[in-house]
Amino acid sequence: MSITARGSKFRVAVRDSVVGRIVTVTFPTRERAEAFERLCLLHKSQGIPLPDPQAVKQGGSVVLWLTAAEQIWGDTKDEKTATDRTKALVKWFGENTPITTITNQRVLEFVEDCKRKNNANSTINRKLSCLSMLLQHSKSAGVITEIPDLPRFKESQGRIRFLTENEKNLVFQTFKLFRDDEAIAATKFLLAQGNRCGEAMRTRRNSGQGYPLEWKDVSEPWGTAPQATHIDKKTGEETQYPIVTFWLTKNGNPRTLPLLKPAQEALEYTKSLGWSKPFEGITYRQYYYKWQRMRDHIGMSDDEDFVPHVLRHTVASDFVMKGHDLKRVQEWLGHNTIQTTMRYAHLAPSSLFTMIPDTVSNTYNPLPHSGETTHYD
Repeated sequence: MSITARGSKFRVAVRDSVVGRIVTVTFPTRERAEAFERLCLLHKSQGIPLPDPQAVKQGGSVVLWLTAAEQIWGDTKDEKTATDRTKALVKWFGENTPITTITNQRVLEFVEDCKRKNNANSTINRKLSCLSMLLQHSKSAGVITEIPDLPRFKESQGRIRFLTENEKNLVFQTFKLFRDDEAIAATKFLLAQGNRCGEAMRTRRNSGQGYPLEWKDVSEPWGTAPQATHIDKKTGEETQYPIVTFWLTKNGNPRTLPLLKPAQEALEYTKSLGWSKPFEGITYRQYYYKWQRMRDHIGMSDDEDFVPHVLRHTVASDFVMKGHDLKRVQEWLGHNTIQTTMRYAHLAPSSLFTMIPDTVSNTYNPLPHSGETTHYD
């Protein structure tokens, strides 16, 4: 594969192993020629036929997104949904459509079509988010050099699914019934620390970035990192406590948290297995399959929100319901903005309980969240 100057234009020569001959394409600028060269390399690496030279003069075709979807969302909880959305986008824009022809106007036409189909704003936003990821992937692959403007529409906050105390017990009882100690350990850790699964386990997305959690990220005696020291501002008394640091986070910002007792117990178990990493022996895909089996067993198959990420929502909800301020909850969870944490604000202890008449409150005990006693005392 080579690029040669031909007067004021640039010619790319690439061997097509399928037809057994060299294909040449001329472009007006070196930038476009290099973009085509990168596109051909991308096609070869993915084992798909070389792109149509005439179509590629305007940009790679939309059909590339079908392969890109697996690279972007593979081994994540969104894999199936994102793949379905990608297929719908490819069908709408046309698989042979050059990606560079997806302009601001085409995006607006897509949005208007969604509105004609009575899609909610939240649904349109999810589709546009998928389109944005695919366009970003196309840009990083050299297929396009610019991404069109993608609008975002105001949407109401959806329901937040979290586990009740009964559901927590049911999850652990089921894993115990299956004699799946690895799943128990992983669940205890996630339900204690509230981290994302991909911050502790290997996923397809983070597989090229090193292992997400190592023993050197965990305090002694479980790991090799030193414990942290808390100094009481009033008494000056020092207290040592174990910590865990998550480095491969969603927003790229590492965060260090106290290592809570259930998480300590989980790591004690995985360390006893001789794993060289805290969760070396269980990938996210393996854990997700274990979770699905448990979910089916307890009759939660129809609950689309009953996924491993619900453990993170549960930690956040429990923190807020116990009266912890939202700023600390944001720091613990690693949210980029307080607006994300505010989704849980309605769960905070409220003074509305005092509005219940005394004659009623003496005989009526309002149902608490998470199966706990009420937090409105």
